This record gives sequence, C-alpha cells and structure tokens, in this order.
Amino acid sequence: MGNAGHLQPLSGHDRVCSGDAYAFGSEDGAAWTIGTGAVEAVFACRDGNFLLAGCRNKLTDPPKEYASEEDAEGSLLNGRGWVLEEGGAAEILAGGRPAIQVNLVLKRPAQTVRFHVQAYPGTPILRFWSEV
Repeated sequence: MGNAGHLQPLSGHDRVCSGDAYAFGSEDGAAWTIGTGAVEAVFACRDGNFLLAGCRNKLTDPPKEYASEEDAEGSLLNGRGWVLEEGGAAEILAGGRPAIQVNLVLKRPAQTVRFHVQAYPGTPILRFWSEV
C-alpha cells in the first residue's frame, strides 16, 4: 500500500484491488474505471473531451445507469482539446483506511489538470477532485 504520489501506470486489463474496490484502464489508456461492489464510474477522454462516460449504482436490481458514454451531454472539463497524457492507479491509505485511487493528467495548450478519484472498499462512495 502506498501513498497517492506513487501510482503505478496501468493500461489494458491491469487491475488494482482492495477489498471490493478496484480500478483499471482501457487497452488504449483513454478510459479509466473505478468502483466498489456498490458503485462504478468510468472517466474517458474522447474527441478532445473529458467525460463521465459511465456511472452505475450496483445496489439496485437491475443496476441503475446514471450516465453512459452514449448519452453523455458534456465534458467534465470546459472546452475541447483535452488529451489524457497519463493515468495510474494504486491502493493507498486515505484517512488511515485502505482505498483505491486513480490519478489522471489531462493537458491542452497552456493548461494542465490533474484529476483524482478514490473508491473506498465496502462503501458506495467515490470521491473525486481536480487540481489546476
């Protein structure tokens, strides 16, 4: 278990897990999935937009989709031209408890944004924030 500053780069179907929390990158590295047994989110960089490409509540039967790439109405970051330059995930300690964290670095001319997501094992909680 490490701290949030030392995330291993992942691609393809490499997976980081802690309890029921998990994260993995797509084969092309353009999408990242993070979740627990209760909730899952997919963040993707497509056509210059950074999107919440999926959000699923897995506690309902059937699971409830709140967002999907097909009906994504807009990007999480304003404007176009974003490129997902780097992605990584690791098991970390957050407030003394195990968690999974994904860090993404998005760039466009004269701008860099670091986007972070944490999943907490055994909970339906995903926490995300960005640094400009």
